[in-house]
Amino acid sequence: MSEVWIRLPTEHGEVRVTVSQMFEVGRLCALLDDPVWHANECGCCVAVHERGDSHRGYVVGADGGSDWIEVE
Repeated sequence: MSEVWIRLPTEHGEVRVTVSQMFEVGRLCALLDDPVWHANECGCCVAVHERGDSHRGYVVGADGGSDWIEVE
């Protein structure tokens, strides 16, 4: 299945994400108290986590699938 990509301007420059990613980012942000999201360095995944806690949160792939990740 081909995915629709969109470009979003952010304070750190333009981000290229899929529509599926943004639907999942919105769903995950609703689960957190003070969420932030950003593109990861790889350029294909998006991170969603609590503001001030970048050691645990969700990683959302281009297909819209997400996983909870914790790093020490």
